[in-house]
Amino acid sequence: MFGSAILLEFVWRILASMVGGFVAAGLIWLYGWWHLRRKFKRLEGVYEFVSQDGTPCSVTITYDCKRLLTVRSQGKGRTWEAIIEMTDICSHLGNGTYRYTDEPKGDLSKTPDWGLHQLHVKDANAIEILGTCSSDPSAEPFHVILHRKAT
Repeated sequence: MFGSAILLEFVWRILASMVGGFVAAGLIWLYGWWHLRRKFKRLEGVYEFVSQDGTPCSVTITYDCKRLLTVRSQGKGRTWEAIIEMTDICSHLGNGTYRYTDEPKGDLSKTPDWGLHQLHVKDANAIEILGTCSSDPSAEPFHVILHRKAT
């Protein structure tokens, strides 16, 4: 009788430890998810910049999930969209790919322009983007600074 009580107490302690471990792991995961979401959700909004040819343009940044942001252009210039993955350790840096969505418009022989973006969050209202056009190796790299549109 005494031996079975000790065994039962031992089993209950093991089960309590396992449940406590699962609860702790769940809370740590939930905090990490909430922290990343709060950190990158603040980047959402409408930003303005001047393109290489002097055309004023605007982009909309939306937070997707985990560390992914979607950037879409709006305005008079060419339309493009990008997927940016922010780094976890240095949360002000990210990289990704972009592609122009206004071409080929029916001309299947022409491949759409695409390239790579590197993103640096300077502060709450300015984001610096460095890009290369990978579909045209002779194209010059570009540099733009996005400024949050005053609302």
